[in-house]
Amino acid sequence: MIPERFKDFLSTLYEKTENGEYKWNFDGKKADLMTTAFSISIWYNFDHDRELGYLGVSYNYNSTPYTFFEYESERDYEFLRMIYDAVKISNLQFPF
Repeated sequence: MIPERFKDFLSTLYEKTENGEYKWNFDGKKADLMTTAFSISIWYNFDHDRELGYLGVSYNYNSTPYTFFEYESERDYEFLRMIYDAVKISNLQFPF
């Protein structure tokens, strides 16, 4: 479960990303954003023991990481998936 305060921050970050304010670096699995105030990463992975995919997000503030995970079967997974899908294409250029 993602804490509500952090979900509010992620919602605003999602909006700013969709509006073009933030361009994330994406390596095919993990997306990273570094600003002067904070850095954040979001990634997808598969847990072979649980046989479930999950999304992780790590927010770094004052050199302290705050990391959360959400499995496909958990309630906030689709919320994180929406953000992950948006950030991974934020730097993508389309031909038209």
